[in-house]
Amino acid sequence: MRAVHEIWCLHAMAWMTLVGAGCAYAGENSLATAEMGCGFKGTASLSLADTLSSTIDRSPRLRVAQEDVAKAEASVTAARSSLLPSLGLSMQGERFTPDSPTSPITIGNTVVGGTSEAKTLFGSVDLNWQLFSGGGNLARFRASRADMAAAREGKTQEWNDDVEGALASYIDVALAQLQVEMQRAVVNLHDAVADRAEAQFRQGLGTALKVAQAQSDVLQSTQALYQACREWAEASATLAKAMNQHLSVQQLYIVERAPATPISSVPFDMGVAIEQDPAVRAAQENVRAAEQRVRQARASFGPTLTLSGRRDYLGRDAESWSSAGHIEPNSYRIGLQLQQPLFPVMSQHAALRTAQSDLRRTRASAEQAVADAELRFHRASASLAEATATKAAAGELLKRSQQFHQLTESLFAQGRVSRDDVQQAEISVVEARTALDQAEARRIRAEWAISRVSDPAHFAAKLAAQFNLESVDLR
Repeated sequence: MRAVHEIWCLHAMAWMTLVGAGCAYAGENSLATAEMGCGFKGTASLSLADTLSSTIDRSPRLRVAQEDVAKAEASVTAARSSLLPSLGLSMQGERFTPDSPTSPITIGNTVVGGTSEAKTLFGSVDLNWQLFSGGGNLARFRASRADMAAAREGKTQEWNDDVEGALASYIDVALAQLQVEMQRAVVNLHDAVADRAEAQFRQGLGTALKVAQAQSDVLQSTQALYQACREWAEASATLAKAMNQHLSVQQLYIVERAPATPISSVPFDMGVAIEQDPAVRAAQENVRAAEQRVRQARASFGPTLTLSGRRDYLGRDAESWSSAGHIEPNSYRIGLQLQQPLFPVMSQHAALRTAQSDLRRTRASAEQAVADAELRFHRASASLAEATATKAAAGELLKRSQQFHQLTESLFAQGRVSRDDVQQAEISVVEARTALDQAEARRIRAEWAISRVSDPAHFAAKLAAQFNLESVDLR
């Protein structure tokens, strides 16, 4: 029997070496030297509130969305300025030195001749106001406001995406953690069965086939354990990415065993929810902006009327700049300028065609946004129905597994079944309980998804308020 066990151990060692594990004899606990039997170097505890706070505070995509809003607000200010008059001030100093100076000719107090050196200062105040542009400036202003609204909706959409992604990653870590704990318990139970089979074989009460089968079960359950460990590590890395945090190699996140109850949601209507979807509203604002840019392009074919005014000031002295600095009003002018482009107008035609193409593209994108919102709604509803039904089935399975375990214990006490049958029933109970816990976690994730699609405009803000994330800036 010792030789049989050593042969099995050599086969197990060949696989375990690939995952960094050692081979232990069946009578020893193979999970004693590692975190939950996974062999990772350390763990970090993480709550759901910390997850949400870090995600919203440190998300690079959210910062990009915030800068998009700031950029759009600046564009609105620039577009508004085109509707207002502009006022400018200009100053110029000049020193005149002739090559052959001549004496000035003075009649009374007036200099009428001469080419002597002189210092002159010129000043002017200019006023310009475009009174009429065919609606081009107004269309530009309205387009910039639509762009700003679209950017704000895009920021809300980014909030929702980041928060829901973090929630999903958090649940994935919880699911993987439950799976590892279940597989660890199963490995322990299979180890006990293998120990007992080997002891019975030594006493002449068992067979080598039973020992080999028990050891094969240990190997398969150990493989399942390390696969669950890998999934736990991958889920932890995904969660770290969602929070924009660094996670050391071979480090795991340990999350709360039971995720918090999601935010409550009022009965929802798909039509209203789609209208409030930030992605749909952003697409609609993009259509409005494109329509205004078409109007702006058409206005470039028409005339413009501009009011201009100018007040000139002049100061001059032959001796010093300080005396020349006493400038006085010299002249003023007021004018109206009418400008009509005649030829060529190829650039205006190209701009109009470009704007019309952008309009058609944004309308198609808006239709796609509505379709995507409907798909999210249907997926969330289907996921919730599936999760609810799965939880009910898992609860029934756990109940039946517990009843079967009690029956097996009773039969074992009567000597009608072996201890192996009892431990197999225990494995079924462990698996059923884990399936129920995982079904509950998936149901909570589905409820979060429903909360988003039912009230997408306030999903992230309500979630942050529920978890008292006072440091999160949700403006």
